[in-house]
Amino acid sequence: MIPLLMKISGLKIPYKGTVIELVVNVENKACLLINGIIRDTADLPKQPGSLIRRNWKRRLSSTVQTDYEWHEFVEGEIWCDQGQVQTRIAANGNILSSSLKTSDG
Repeated sequence: MIPLLMKISGLKIPYKGTVIELVVNVENKACLLINGIIRDTADLPKQPGSLIRRNWKRRLSSTVQTDYEWHEFVEGEIWCDQGQVQTRIAANGNILSSSLKTSDG
């Protein structure tokens, strides 16, 4: 069970009648949710401070039905590069939302 009520950070965006969310929780898991349902998860680095001290990348994905017989491929990405943690949500290759957190805040 993933305690989503104790999430650390995330992105949330409405998209064609759905709500897509990419969440990082207190258990160092990244979760991709569609309409509040967990569709994919990935473990993040667990060593203290390693979330921003190493370079790493995780990609989560799922499909979502956005219209009658129309499905779209949704991806959530979270990665760290040179002390900056970045997140992004995309559908069919188009970026819908992104954020950046630097190591100093």
